[in-house]
Amino acid sequence: MKRAFLTVACLVALAGAAPAQSASVSFDALVDFDTTIKEFSLAVETGTAPKADRFVLLVGTVGSVFKNPGGVSSYSVELITGEWIGTAEVRTYRLFLEYSGEDFSSYFDRKSGLAKPGSRILAVGRFSKIGPGPDGTAVAWLKGFKVKVVD
Repeated sequence: MKRAFLTVACLVALAGAAPAQSASVSFDALVDFDTTIKEFSLAVETGTAPKADRFVLLVGTVGSVFKNPGGVSSYSVELITGEWIGTAEVRTYRLFLEYSGEDFSSYFDRKSGLAKPGSRILAVGRFSKIGPGPDGTAVAWLKGFKVKVVD
């Protein structure tokens, strides 16, 4: 009985380790750490399609949050960043992430949300389209999967 239990325990442990090894090997195939808000913004300006094959990890500042119409908790979040050009000009870049589900209400609800305009966030998303933003200008839209407020 003890031998059978030990054998089953070893097989379960080995079976659990196999996916972990393959996951670490293929992590770079799933997540893109290199693409930035700037690159998405420049792709829109030049009319080139951004990479859409992997999840992207983005850090930026919440510019605005809009609750989308409908019964489900759905939010459009403007994520912005910028850079100095010389000493007198600042260039800003932006995109929008669409988050759906009750899990995101604690982050984006207008009254009690953690991620208000001006908050810095870490976001995981995947490119979905280039389309008009709330102001009518073309922007990159990503489906948001995870978010964390970093300040």
